Amino acid sequence: MPADLEHANFSKLIDHLRLDALAAARAGGEGEELGEGYHETGYKLPGEHYLRPDVSVTHAAQAHGKYLNDAPAIAGGVISESNTARQLAKKLTLDFSHSARQVWRVYPDPVHIVVHLSDGTSRTVRKGSLTTPLLPGFELRLADLEALIERPY
Repeated sequence: MPADLEHANFSKLIDHLRLDALAAARAGGEGEELGEGYHETGYKLPGEHYLRPDVSVTHAAQAHGKYLNDAPAIAGGVISESNTARQLAKKLTLDFSHSARQVWRVYPDPVHIVVHLSDGTSRTVRKGSLTTPLLPGFELRLADLEALIERPY
């Protein structure tokens, strides 16, 4: 099934904030270890595995062919009811075994974000906002996500 409107709106908000923060970081001489920002773009892993995060930021000078190679530096996804724990665990293993630095999982009901780090730790954001030193200037406020649920257009 295609993403529903709530999923698409969450993804669009994250994408805009990510692109703005990436541009601001570059303008301020920060974020040089990061490459480009993408929305629903394919990443080819060794073998027959692919990743397609809702939003992502590549590593600086990340290799590519028809698809980007390996995992992005930052992968973000809006979690749907159809996602299973097994699928999410497999994606996380693939992300981190192929050079991801952070994986953001955004849950709509109730709104919260789980940030997974490459060192195996994670943190849950239930109030306030998500920020990360990896992408200076990025701030995803939970209140903005909640507003999309109340008024999706």
